[in-house]
Amino acid sequence: MNFKDNHTILFVGNDGNRDVELLKKIAFTMQDFEFTVVSKLPQFKNVNLENVTVLNGSWGDSNIDDIKLREIYNKAFLVVIPLKESSQPSGQSVALQAMSMGVPVLVSHTQGLWDKKHLINEENIFLIQPNTVSEWVSKIKVLKNNKTLLNNVSKNGEKTVRTYFNLSKFQNQLDQYIGE
Repeated sequence: MNFKDNHTILFVGNDGNRDVELLKKIAFTMQDFEFTVVSKLPQFKNVNLENVTVLNGSWGDSNIDDIKLREIYNKAFLVVIPLKESSQPSGQSVALQAMSMGVPVLVSHTQGLWDKKHLINEENIFLIQPNTVSEWVSKIKVLKNNKTLLNNVSKNGEKTVRTYFNLSKFQNQLDQYIGE
């Protein structure tokens, strides 16, 4: 991925465990960065920040199809998934979509992280803890200036998805779960 041409920070999702208020504070603090939000969450309806573009939609609806969503991912240098603390997994599909396209992911490290074995901080994903505005802002700025780290995590993220999160692995796990 060519990170020097990509300047957008991307947020995608409609899950109630997403920390929208944290994201808005991050965007407010980082006025020199462009944010794109793809979400139908009502908290985004009245965002009044010049550096935030809100696209009202979700995967699978008529507003944003697969081709458009791919274009949006391709313009991002980073996908952010700020989460509220929960034991329930959240952000998995967005993270895997981004990683499969070589877009690095920065996600809150919560109890609900869906795969603590294969998601390794600064190897194939970026995990952030504590979940504070200052930590997020600091990490994003460091990442924007470290193209080598972004490229390594990008490549490793793609490999991780192909190796551990592909359809045949899912089918095998599903078969084991239902006893076939």
